[in-house]
Amino acid sequence: MRFSLFVFVICSITACSNRESVISDIQKIKSRKIAFPTLYNAQNSNINNENKRPINLVIYYDSLECSHCRISHLVDMKDIVEISHLYEQFDVLFIFAPAKKDMRHLWLSVKKHEYENKIYIDSTCNFLKYNPHIPSKSQYHSFLLDRNNDVVLVGNPLASDAMWDLFRKTLDNMLAHDGVYVPDK
Repeated sequence: MRFSLFVFVICSITACSNRESVISDIQKIKSRKIAFPTLYNAQNSNINNENKRPINLVIYYDSLECSHCRISHLVDMKDIVEISHLYEQFDVLFIFAPAKKDMRHLWLSVKKHEYENKIYIDSTCNFLKYNPHIPSKSQYHSFLLDRNNDVVLVGNPLASDAMWDLFRKTLDNMLAHDGVYVPDK
């Protein structure tokens, strides 16, 4: 049931132009736990497998995306960031893996940003090295993790009203069950 819901939502978002590919990509990202190399933010705090909150929304930007552009649009994530301020168990992690040539400019942009403590820089691209099961398509680079680092939901909650509703319902379920998703009976 839970996997069917995943496929339905992703297919709705992507218009199911290639259902088999979507199903395969979802199975791939859910095939292993997400591992966190040690990553640092502008305040020189780090995040790794041991010191993160139980429930995390990971939003990953690779070197193919304009890091500076993405940073300037993080204000669009305000509603999600505000939720992370309400619940001690939940956090939002923006992970940037910029091209080497963009590294200095990215650090300068991050230090000026109001979410600087939620933005982590993957200067060695270790996040993808640790997680080769994450599909290369950016539509799979936003996902909700449970306390065991299992992917529970794939997709950007701001992509559509349906995705936002599913995100809130899933997050509420996990908050009620100590960071683990428990399917409705």
